This record gives sequence, C-alpha cells and structure tokens, in this order.
Amino acid sequence: MRRADELVLGSKLGAGGEADVYELRGEPKLAVKLYRAPRAARAAKLRLMIEHPPPAASGARLAWPRELVVDSDGAVRGFVMDRFDPKCFRPIHQLYNPKTRRQVAPGFNTRYLMHTAGNLATAIAAVHATGAVVGDLNESNVLVDAQATVALVDCDSFQVTDADGVVHPCPVAKPEFTAPELHGRDLQTRERRASADLFALAVLVLLLLREGRHPFAGAWRGAGQPPDLAAHARRRRLPARWRRLAPAPFALPWRSLPWRVRLLGRVALTAPPALDRLRPQATAWTRALGRAEHRLLPCRRSAQHLSVGRVRAWRCPWCALVDAGIPDPFPGAAGKGITAQPRVLATVRRRVVMTARALSAPILEALQRVGRAAVDRTTPLLRREAAVAGALVVASSIAPIATLFAVGAIAVPLAALVSRSALREVMARSGRAAALAAAVAIATVGLAWWIPTDSGRFARWSPSQAGDRAMHLALLAMPPFMGLVAMRRIGRGAPRGNSV
Repeated sequence: MRRADELVLGSKLGAGGEADVYELRGEPKLAVKLYRAPRAARAAKLRLMIEHPPPAASGARLAWPRELVVDSDGAVRGFVMDRFDPKCFRPIHQLYNPKTRRQVAPGFNTRYLMHTAGNLATAIAAVHATGAVVGDLNESNVLVDAQATVALVDCDSFQVTDADGVVHPCPVAKPEFTAPELHGRDLQTRERRASADLFALAVLVLLLLREGRHPFAGAWRGAGQPPDLAAHARRRRLPARWRRLAPAPFALPWRSLPWRVRLLGRVALTAPPALDRLRPQATAWTRALGRAEHRLLPCRRSAQHLSVGRVRAWRCPWCALVDAGIPDPFPGAAGKGITAQPRVLATVRRRVVMTARALSAPILEALQRVGRAAVDRTTPLLRREAAVAGALVVASSIAPIATLFAVGAIAVPLAALVSRSALREVMARSGRAAALAAAVAIATVGLAWWIPTDSGRFARWSPSQAGDRAMHLALLAMPPFMGLVAMRRIGRGAPRGNSV
C-alpha cells in the first residue's frame, strides 16, 4: 500500500473517463492509475484483486493491480500496476488496420496476425481459468508488441467474484463488442458469463484476420437509414446471411479464412442469446489458429502474402485486393509491396458480364412488367377471398412436411408391388433405417436453412421453395431405392416357409 502524497509521478501515459495513468519515476516497469472520484465498491473490488492475483504460470500479460494507493484519510485513490512501454506495445487496432500497420509494423504479415490472435485467445483462457471475466473486451484494452505478445490492460474493470459468491460486475462495454444477451441490460448490476467474452474474442480475431473489417459490417441494401454495428450484432445479422446486408466493397471474403476459423466465428457470432454456452471456448480458438498457422503458404507474387493452401491454389486474396486498387496490405519490412497487375481473365469476365447485362436488360424489364401486371390482377382477388389467401399461406408453410408424407405414400405401395412379403420385410428390417434417414434429412434441411453461407442462398428460400426442392430430391432418390429393394428380393429368391 502506498500513500498518494508520497508518489513521484512522471509523464501522463493515458486518460479515461474516470482515471488518469502516470508513470512512476525511478520505477520504469510500474505505472499508477489514479481515480478522480473514489468509490467504496471499487475499493473492495481492488482489494479482492490484489489478494488473488492470477497465477504466474498462466503466461498472460495483465496490468493487474499490485498495490493500493490511498490518501491521507485512508480512501482508495488508485493502484499500482505493471507498465507496458508504449514504444514496444501498441493497441491492437493499429495492427489490424492496414493503413496504420504499414506505418508502425510493416513487417507484420498474416502469420504474425494469426499468432497474435492465438495469443489473445490464450490470454482470455488464462483470465477465465481464474474465475474472472474480462467484460469490456475491445480493441483499446489489448496491446501487442513486435513479437506478437498480447497484454490486457484496464484490468480493474474485470468482473471478479469473492469467496462468498459476491460478484463485482464490469459496468462498462462497447456496443459493437457486446454480446447480444447484454444489449439493453443494466451493466452496473448485470452478472456476465464467460460466454460474453467469447463473443468479443470472435470479433477481435476476425478483425485481425479480415483487415480490420468488422464481421457485422456491410453495405446496406434496405430502406431507410442503415443500422449501426451494434444493431447488427444484437440481431446477429451477418452480411453472408441477411439479404439486406451485402458484403462491404473490397472486404476479404469469408472463404479466404481457414475452415475451422470460419466455423468457430459463425457459431460464436450467430448463436442465439439463450444458447450462448454454445460459443467456442478460447482454447478452441487457440487450437484452430495454431493449426491454420502451420498451413500458411506464400503466393507466387509476394513472399509476404500468406494464405491457407486451399486458397493459394485458387487465388491469393491479398493479390486480389492489390489488383483491385488497394495498397499492398503486407509490404514487408522494407515497405515495398507489389503493384497492381490487372488480369486478362478478369477483364474478359467483366466485359462478358457487362454485355450479358446489356442484352438481358430488356428481357428482364419485360418479365418484371408481366409480373407486376399479374400481381396487380391477383392482389384484389386475394384481398376479397381472405380464406383463399390464408389457405395459400398455410400450404406454403407446411410444404416440406407434406412432401415427407407424399414420399411415404408413394414408397409404401411401390414396395408392396415388389413381392407379397416385400412390404412386411421393408417395414420390419428397414423401419429403423427409414426413420434414421428421415431424421437425418430433416436435420440436414434445417441446418442448411439456418446456417449462413457465403452466398446466402439458403437464407433466401421460402417454405414453398424448400418443399419443391425436397420433392425433387425425393423423386430422384426413389427409383434407385426401389431398384435396390427389387434386386435384393430377386437375389434372395422366394422366402422360406412358403413351400408346402
């Protein structure tokens, strides 16, 4: 414990809404954070954190409170913590932003960024192992040095719990990093789960790997003013899933990410608030990023352009950005990147697309006129016949279920035509297999309808379209299935027990 009037303060390192951070003269590895207005609840929380520091074996670099700073009356004014030299550690947003990265760390490439993301996940896992929750995890309280070492600051805002179960919550948060279940809640009294950190961790990892592009950022195609990032995060609207939010121009596509990272990101960002425990743990991120880091390969044009091997055989995403007019995101330590090199194939493809659009424009306009005329003629009828309109809506909603019943009604008579005992044998021996196949089919259609894809095509299906596709698949699968049943019956011959 130190007295505030005995501290020899140096230059100011930073300032926040409630406190200022100064360096301590004569102690270059320490800093002090002084609050402008003392509070009793904050003092109890700081004492608890000082009594229970994180284990040294965790490997996480944290600006954890080490000593209390009190005034002459004994009131807590602040605390002493480890200092991270601003000349070595920089905020993480300066690294995932390509413009500032080219200035402060031109030698960083995808391998460094992926290693930084893995170290960040390791630090979050170490915090969760102590029973604490970061709470306000965002781009301003994560620092990174030249070796991709991650340090977490503003640790006094962490949520901690004492031995009696009393929770000291985290009262602050940034909306674009806040989990959906916390939007609109009173954070002064709201207890957070570790899953809230996992949402913010997924956002930061994707910011690192997608050139600072927020996963919920996109080009608004709906009516009215575009919602902000917090609104998209609250409703879990990814550009690849929602038709009114298209991917932003020059955004790195999701398919350029390793498939494990892509899967973890989608689950972490789109899990419903009631199922927040399904978000991947920080250790899962560490394993996935470590595996992906070993699979990085350079492209032919630049040794600094690293991507997973599957994408390298198709096209380097970084070269595609450069050819589109974006400065080289990874120029190397010398700061010399590659220049744009327009591709002949891309030019030909663009001209073909423009020609096709010009030729098809009159046809599309004519079809639109016919469609509008048909809608204008049928809309009054549907309005007059409310029962008919309701029946059509119900029929389109239950089309997939009706398809399954129709398949069963067709399959059972066909199976009975093979032989006298075929129906009995199919029901006896294939009942479980048929039930399992139906369950797998329903689960597959449901997952395909729910899981967001790069093109968003499943999200655009209506129930009637899903029913039509299910009917087509059933009709395609029925002849091979019935042929297989018939061949098995012919191969076995007449069933035993029929001879006199």
